[in-house]
Order: sequence, then C-alpha cells, then structure tokens
Amino acid sequence: MRVSVVIPIPVERPTTPRSAGDARGALAAFLAMAKEYQFNWRSNIPATLLQGSYFDRYDDESTCLDLNAHFRVDEYGFFLYWACEGRDAVVLDLIQVWEARRAGLPKDGRVMFELEQRGPRETLEERTVWITHGVDLVNVSSFYIVAQDVETAKIWRNGLNELLKNTKMRHISYSTCLMKNWRYLCLSLNDRRKIPIKNIVKMFASGKTDKMVQKCLSDLGLSGNKEREELDVELFTFDKFLRLYHKICPRSDVQELFVKL
Repeated sequence: MRVSVVIPIPVERPTTPRSAGDARGALAAFLAMAKEYQFNWRSNIPATLLQGSYFDRYDDESTCLDLNAHFRVDEYGFFLYWACEGRDAVVLDLIQVWEARRAGLPKDGRVMFELEQRGPRETLEERTVWITHGVDLVNVSSFYIVAQDVETAKIWRNGLNELLKNTKMRHISYSTCLMKNWRYLCLSLNDRRKIPIKNIVKMFASGKTDKMVQKCLSDLGLSGNKEREELDVELFTFDKFLRLYHKICPRSDVQELFVKL
C-alpha cells in the first residue's frame, strides 16, 4: 500500500520596503530600551575621613613628632592631605598610596618617648596607621600617623584601604583630570590657608614663561595679593580654572573640529 506525502513548498512573499522613518523609529525604540552605561568613578567616603581627624605624624627619619596634624580626604576621593598649625599643607595623591596598615613601635627613642607622653604604650601599635606610598613599587616611602584612640585608627585604616580598591580612579576622563588638578591647587595651601601664586604658575608654566602665566592670571582677576603672592581659595573657582586653562593652552583645532561635527 502506497502512502503519498505532500510536502508544502514555501513561497516567498514580497515584502514592502521600510521607509526611513520606520528605521529611525525602530532605532529610537532600541536606544530607549538600552540602558546607558554610567562610568561612576567616585567612591563612598566615610564621614570621619571627610571631616578629618587629628594625628601625631612621624617617619623613619624623624627625630620628633609633628603634633596634632589634621588629616582629611577631599570630597572626591582624589587626595589625602594634612596640615599642622603654622605650616603649609601637604597633599598626597591617593593613587600613589599602596596600603594603610598597623605598625610596630618607632625606631627612634626620642619619638618613642614623645609618644609615651601622649598616650598609653600598650595600645600604641593599634593606634598607629602605617601609610606606604610611591609612584611605583620600587621607589616607596612610608610615614606613620598615631591616633588618640584605637577606634579612630581602625576607621582610617579600613576607610583608606577601601578607597584604594577603587581602580576606576586610574581611568578618569580628561575633564575629570582637569578638576583633579584644580582640587590639588585648592588644597595646597600655605600657612595662611591661601593658594600660593607660584603653585599655579608651576602647574601651567611647562613650555610657557612665568610672566605669560601671571599675565593670564591678572586678566582673569586672579592676581591676588601681590605682596604675598597668594590667592583666596574662594576666588579660584573651577570655572576660573577652566578659563585660565583655555587661555594659556588654547586648542582652537579641537574646537573647530567640534563645530564642524
């Protein structure tokens, strides 16, 4: 007995071509459903690090303590900075910091004697934060900061190490790099808590004369106190920094390219 099987043959149906408007609508719908990628480079900074704490500081070459140095981390997580009364501020890029850990007892007897006068010896190791930093793994430096209590030292060790895990800070955008340089100048204050004009000139004077940079500062109203050669932090806004940057380092070719696009 024969069984006949009928196999249907597919027939191509003519399709109507999509108009340009339909294609644009489909693309718009796709982009609306796609999630925009946000490169979030900022870290959550503990409140204690933002408000700052007082430490006694020393390093391996110290013969005495830097007493009551006020340590803080800026609101963007760029820098660790500190200052003692009557001294210029010191700013350290957190990208150059490798680790914050517990430390042993200081080697210098005079430093050890001062620390014993300011707190119990039994908790000295737990109250100390050993900070290692350097531009590479070969040229490494260290310093030690001693808190008034064990809990403060623990918060700073944990907080700093969490910030150091943020590798996105090493891949920030060009505009964020400009903001970072601006923050560096705003934190590098002298003993009167003003911005030294020489710091601004030093940052922009690569390939430029000092007088040219100073003239640009004067044109923007940023000449500051000419006798002491310093500038109020409140006057040196990020907008003024950008205007100064474009005035000293004009990129007309890039601007023309964006106009054409």
